[in-house]
Amino acid sequence: MQRKVARYGRPRRRWRLWQSLFFLALLVTAFYVFLQSSLFNINSIVVQGNNVLEQDSLRKMSGINPGENIFKVNTGEAARKLAMHPLLKGVEVKRDLPSRIIIAVQERQGLGLVPYQGRFWLIDEEGVLLQAVDSLQEKNLPLLTGIQLKQPHPGLKLNQPGISSGLALLKILPRELYLSTSEIDVRDENNLKLYTVDGIEVRLGDGERGQQKINLFLQVWKEVKDKKLLYVDVSHQGYPTYKTVE
Repeated sequence: MQRKVARYGRPRRRWRLWQSLFFLALLVTAFYVFLQSSLFNINSIVVQGNNVLEQDSLRKMSGINPGENIFKVNTGEAARKLAMHPLLKGVEVKRDLPSRIIIAVQERQGLGLVPYQGRFWLIDEEGVLLQAVDSLQEKNLPLLTGIQLKQPHPGLKLNQPGISSGLALLKILPRELYLSTSEIDVRDENNLKLYTVDGIEVRLGDGERGQQKINLFLQVWKEVKDKKLLYVDVSHQGYPTYKTVE
């Protein structure tokens, strides 16, 4: 007659499995409770990179409030809200554990001014209108003329012909020439004109070969610095033509 052999291996394995699951659940619960503790409540919202915009307004616009649990904050949503501000070019919102939020912003910078009904609209390198100022003295920047504005407002991006060429020229001007430029006329994108504060008219033609044309003008400007220039034409190939006051 055969003896029955008791098998204990399977119940023991089941018991160990239940033990492992129990301790895992205990660890998860403890970790969850730890994350919900006041240690991770936001006590500081730091704004970096702002020069014009006020920190309090940016904090409010983000929708993040002190006292919230830092892990419950949707940083992506906060960044999207801030990115809607017309004066902001870039935004990053990040956690700095255990209890600080950092809002890093990049403000748009004015490159020129667009006249409109006795006022002047600040425009950045991407053609976005930023704000209106009452006088040229408030912002000592070159004018972009020949632009027809309709109901301008902060955040409006201008796509009219000639504007991108005019802005591209302003971006590549050496600092000395940029500070000496009073106006760029962009009414005809194939006949761009730059005017200096001394009254020199620089005939640029279209927006092609911008850097080369600027360099040619600077060459003439230095060569005849003892004479008063009326105009310099760099719109054609070859050496520029120019006229001075006799």
